Amino acid sequence: YQKILPPPSANRFEAMAAFASLFRLGDVSAPSSRETSRTGQPVAVSSGPRVLIHGAVPPAAGVAVAMGAMAAFSTRVRPERARRPRAQLVLAARESEDQEVEEDYFESAGGSQSSRSPRKSSLSTSTEASQLDVLSPSSEELVNVDVPNHYLNIHRSRPTKSVRGGPAHVHGRSKRSKQKVQWRLKQGPPLAHKNWDFPSRLRVSSGIAKRRRLEQPAGITVRPTMERVREALFNQVTSMHLFEDRSVRVLDLFAGTGSLGIEALSRGASECIYVDTSKECVDCCIANSWLSGFMEHEEAAKGTINERLQAEVAPLMMVGGPRAQVQIELHRAQVSQQPVGAIEADVLEFLQDPEKYGLVNRSFNLVMCSPNFNEISYRQLCTALAKSELIERDALVCIEYPREIGVLPPVLCAPFDDPEDYDDIANGVPILHGLRNREYGSGMLAVYCKLPTGARGRAGEPRPWEFTETLMQPKLRQRSRDLWRTPSIFANNGERGFAVPKQAPQLNE
Repeated sequence: YQKILPPPSANRFEAMAAFASLFRLGDVSAPSSRETSRTGQPVAVSSGPRVLIHGAVPPAAGVAVAMGAMAAFSTRVRPERARRPRAQLVLAARESEDQEVEEDYFESAGGSQSSRSPRKSSLSTSTEASQLDVLSPSSEELVNVDVPNHYLNIHRSRPTKSVRGGPAHVHGRSKRSKQKVQWRLKQGPPLAHKNWDFPSRLRVSSGIAKRRRLEQPAGITVRPTMERVREALFNQVTSMHLFEDRSVRVLDLFAGTGSLGIEALSRGASECIYVDTSKECVDCCIANSWLSGFMEHEEAAKGTINERLQAEVAPLMMVGGPRAQVQIELHRAQVSQQPVGAIEADVLEFLQDPEKYGLVNRSFNLVMCSPNFNEISYRQLCTALAKSELIERDALVCIEYPREIGVLPPVLCAPFDDPEDYDDIANGVPILHGLRNREYGSGMLAVYCKLPTGARGRAGEPRPWEFTETLMQPKLRQRSRDLWRTPSIFANNGERGFAVPKQAPQLNE
């Protein structure tokens, strides 16, 4: 045991490696009190130690010594920080032991170590590794910890009339407007959108499609971005010389009716991809793009990029063979280069693997997120945006969020996995730097830039002081906290951490 245990001056990694080696030497799985024989009758099992194989350590002794070693190391006082997942420690310890065994084997056999292929750890494919990976925190949970990770429960007492309208709009379109839409629909194949009789009250605020009324999805309640927020958003990105680029490629996440993407197309954007989970919302985005003149009728009738790719690739996959594979790749490239299209997918999964949904070799320099406040975890969203490869450098990322969660941090980091980082120094890499953070009614709008190089001019310089609580009204500072300068209040007070302390018992009831 003294040879296995490290000296008291060793670091935490050596202690964990010794702990893992003791568990590997001894059979630490606790025997069940009753086992079943071949005949199906229960057979009593003694609680004594099992038979040792190759000089293994008894379970009780191994666990006792390991616990003693860990207790000795736990007495040392260390500053609190994010610990490294235990799965990586166990994997590192076992890989080192496997490498030593293989070196001894090749030296005895007379073979060269360079001639063999690298061997993976047996733990990486076992059920034990999968259990450890599930229980231990991933690298994505160790970054952007100031952003709340739970799903919110926000209720707006005053419902908006900007989508469905009031009593004056219960009859839908006028007779003349219905005739115009029906005539345009008869000029080509049918579209998937079916709610043509009851348009929304949303209108395009500026550009070549100014005052164009937008459709709304049937049977789904959407929360569109207010018109003054849209106008302020595009005024900000215009001041940062975005529309002076050679091409503005827009990615509209949580599209809903597609109002943000159509506003960008109306102002001069060349490409726009809508992403939403709902099939009705995706069809509504395609219908609005067609009505506004940014999609051809035949292209709009083909549906989403998922459906079009499935319809064109499925027959070729049934044929099989190398020639069919070449045609499949050509179809994928052709479909993914569609300038204006929609994708039905979960936003987080789409940001992680866009090729799964038919988007290949695409990048965007304007990303807009206006999610439903109660259906998304903002920490997962910020981390997914920071590590996404779809966003090019100097691109602008606009996030709309409720004021109840406080203020987003001025820098959003991407997870960084370093196998040699035993002290967890590099927990994240700063990717998105905050440029603007403004309050509009009950919501906030944050504009970030990915790895700014100064190409956006003076207006595109980071402004971390805007991501503080000083911009909020005094009566709202009691309900919110500065998530940048203070630790996360949600870790200490739960979901009601942003509430007024005097009203907290009432809210819990």
